[in-house]
Amino acid sequence: MPASQVQTIIKKQLDSGMISIAKYDYDYLLGRDAKLSALEAAGVESWAGYDDAMAALTDSAA
Repeated sequence: MPASQVQTIIKKQLDSGMISIAKYDYDYLLGRDAKLSALEAAGVESWAGYDDAMAALTDSAA
């Protein structure tokens, strides 16, 4: 499949608010979400280093 056709398919998915990902990636993201939820439930935001980690995350996204 040509790259332009792939780009068109991806654009249509994004425009519709839906995307397709591999099941492996989906399962990985579910696991990460469960881990994050457990950490948040344990009060991770009050742990030493949390603010530094969030700042690093924000800096890397810029």
